[in-house]
Amino acid sequence: MAKVVREGRRINFASNDLELSDSIFNFSVTAHSMRDWCIKELGWDTNSQQKQSFHDTCNAYEYLKYARDIANGSKHFGLDNNKTSTVDRVENNSGSFSYIDAHGNTLGQSAEAPTAKILLPDGKDILAFTFAFTVIQNWKEIMVSHQLTFDEARCKEINIALAYAR
Repeated sequence: MAKVVREGRRINFASNDLELSDSIFNFSVTAHSMRDWCIKELGWDTNSQQKQSFHDTCNAYEYLKYARDIANGSKHFGLDNNKTSTVDRVENNSGSFSYIDAHGNTLGQSAEAPTAKILLPDGKDILAFTFAFTVIQNWKEIMVSHQLTFDEARCKEINIALAYAR
């Protein structure tokens, strides 16, 4: 789980479009791989009904399906037009970010930085930050419901957005 969070942080702090694209792919593959890790950790046979039920549970979460389709689409060198996908494409962009304090007060804005959107077939889009944040929340919920442990301090969703003073 902590690796999923670290990969999500890389999305938020990518310094160029190529690094951002790689980070979204790596995040999606890592998040999708959590399924197999959980199944193994739970000690379930790979051909069991429990495994299928677990995949069904994961597929009930829209954002986990987006991660699955980005991971599998990239693994197969592009989204397969013969299969229905929850994701149309990932589009790079740029934008500036606001710096806020613990009370929500805006402290300033960053220079332009790379951003991305997950574009859905219905025309809606999801900011890459929102995608990563929600996938982490979804995985934590699933892990808690299956009594799987993780380091709460290292696995906070907000860790993907925090910049640390040096």
